[in-house]
Amino acid sequence: MTTQFAPETSLSSLERASLAYQTLVGLREADIKYCLWKSFDRLKEGIRGATDFDILMEKEQRQLVFNTLRQNGWCEVLSEPWRRFPDVHDFLQYDPVHKKFIHFHVHFRLVMGEKLIKSLSLPLESLYLKTAVEGEGIFYAMPELEMCVFILRLSLKVSLRDYARVIRRRDPRRIYLNLIPEFEHIHPRCDRDLLKALLEDPAFSFIDGNLVLETFDDIHSLNYSRRRQIKRCIAPYRRYGTLMRFWVHLSRSSQKKSFGLGKVLPKQGLSFAFCGPDGSGKTTLVDSIENLLRRHFKVARFYMGGNNSSRDLPRWIFSIGFRKLFLGIRKLCRILGFQPGVDRIERLYFGYTNYLMAKEKQNRYRRGKSEAERGAIVLYERFPLFQGLGGDGGSLSGSACFEKNERKCYDQIGAPDIIFVLQVDSENAIERKPDHLPEVIRKKTTAFERFIEKNSSNSNLVIIDANASMDFILETALDPINAKLKA
Repeated sequence: MTTQFAPETSLSSLERASLAYQTLVGLREADIKYCLWKSFDRLKEGIRGATDFDILMEKEQRQLVFNTLRQNGWCEVLSEPWRRFPDVHDFLQYDPVHKKFIHFHVHFRLVMGEKLIKSLSLPLESLYLKTAVEGEGIFYAMPELEMCVFILRLSLKVSLRDYARVIRRRDPRRIYLNLIPEFEHIHPRCDRDLLKALLEDPAFSFIDGNLVLETFDDIHSLNYSRRRQIKRCIAPYRRYGTLMRFWVHLSRSSQKKSFGLGKVLPKQGLSFAFCGPDGSGKTTLVDSIENLLRRHFKVARFYMGGNNSSRDLPRWIFSIGFRKLFLGIRKLCRILGFQPGVDRIERLYFGYTNYLMAKEKQNRYRRGKSEAERGAIVLYERFPLFQGLGGDGGSLSGSACFEKNERKCYDQIGAPDIIFVLQVDSENAIERKPDHLPEVIRKKTTAFERFIEKNSSNSNLVIIDANASMDFILETALDPINAKLKA
């Protein structure tokens, strides 16, 4: 059976050129059977990366599906623990057309039902794939089948909040207020005779077809008693009993609070460092990349600079406890004209401060490494590249008794997967940072230029022209990030 898209879902040339559309067309060309089994009303949103795709495929083709997606650059990720369900896999890839990550939920089993639990698995996979209809090269669920399953899901979607709305408004018709838009999207595309014929298929032998047909005619006819009837019919296909569902919901709610949002890479996460002189746009770039990645991935961000606003507790305590004492002793030495005393106290104070700063960076690197080992994507801002002005790798200008330990801290900071170095002209940097001293900015840009000249052959290093627009800088940075994800 074939049909055409309804006018409101016809795809534009830009949407046909998108990653999602090209992948779906390519699946069929690879002889892979698939079906968009729900939320077809949000197809365009999925193509734009605003929502995900729920794609049903044959279990027998599981390995072929995985190989095809991986060969086409799709990255398999693990959902949050409270969002993981049997035979459901997640794949992501960045779409440069819409500048968003596209998310495929690949189902080898129909998983649906209550929020967080998804206890219902109806044995309709073969029927979905057998009756899938085609429009513009994409296969999606037969509207009548989508309507049948939607009505069965209705019995599980009604919550205490819906009952509270009915009681508050004294209107029983408000029970399905949040679900009517989906019903009204599917309903006009359905043929009642086809729906009736579909319900006579042996796959629907577990349900009384009249319950579905009467609800199709009037959604509000599905009252409490009829919802109970449907629940009894689908009970054999629910993974948990009543008590178990309560505990699963409690457990997943706890996991949701503790783990939060963000998918992880299956084996090992990735780490990316961003470096450059003041005025190169490091923070803006990291903000943009973090905002883009955090919509899908578990992202951990660490500031590796050493300014006073980012002090950890040990350096904060030392500064509060000893800064005034240091200033007082130094002033007294100057009044007495005792210059060796001034030099000595400065070496001690700044030497220990530099050591504490190095220790902070080492600890943040270790925390980032731990996050990466758990599959997260780690972003390091102002990663320590080299010793000296602007390199954030330690000045080593303090007391010799601290320099050895300071160097040990930096030596234990390993290289991330990619180091992005933003190269900017000194005059552009000065213009962007009018509150900074121009001569200091010039020294920093010169130091980075020397570093780039010495390390240009390093494959771990990505040099970005930071004189360009932020959109160009972001796209330039995303290319190697996506290459790492695909690999």
